[in-house]
Amino acid sequence: MVTSPPYNIGKEYDEDFYRVLVSGGRDCINIANLGRKPYIPLHAFISKDIFELGFLMRGEIIWNKGTSASPTLRDVHAYILVFSKGMFLRKNLDKRNGIVEGEFRGIS
Repeated sequence: MVTSPPYNIGKEYDEDFYRVLVSGGRDCINIANLGRKPYIPLHAFISKDIFELGFLMRGEIIWNKGTSASPTLRDVHAYILVFSKGMFLRKNLDKRNGIVEGEFRGIS
């Protein structure tokens, strides 16, 4: 599962993704931090919430979106946080539990 949640303050997010994701399934969240006064480290808050749901952290990818030649402090990166549901390996690797390569590429 890959998601990039909207950054709406006070938005309630659906927790059903934990229920429907298979054990060992991956959850990748693309998130950028916000603001300056105050600076809001959204990646830290999202990680805490995801841990509380029972996910395990697999790692993070830093997405460099550009360069900043300005003396002003700017975010030029975002995080892609990678988690697994409950375990690091998937027990059942039967492709019928997910999409097959042709479906992923849009080929029937």
